[in-house]
Amino acid sequence: MLESAKMMGFLLTTDYEKAREFFLNKLQFQFVSQDQFALVVKCGESTIRISKVQSFSPLQGTVLGWQVSDIEAVVRSLK
Repeated sequence: MLESAKMMGFLLTTDYEKAREFFLNKLQFQFVSQDQFALVVKCGESTIRISKVQSFSPLQGTVLGWQVSDIEAVVRSLK
């Protein structure tokens, strides 16, 4: 059943403005919505819900990833 469903990512932030700047301006993701529950963006067919929390400790591992043909070019574009 889930093998044909679209996957959705969930991330956390303490600052919606910084999250919007990064995901919309830096990564060029598409804005979907923002309400009291989450900032929602799309990257291609993938949706990411970014929820605001009072405090945040980064996870010690990867939470999202993309396969790209030229990783060095992508890293340069993100600097």
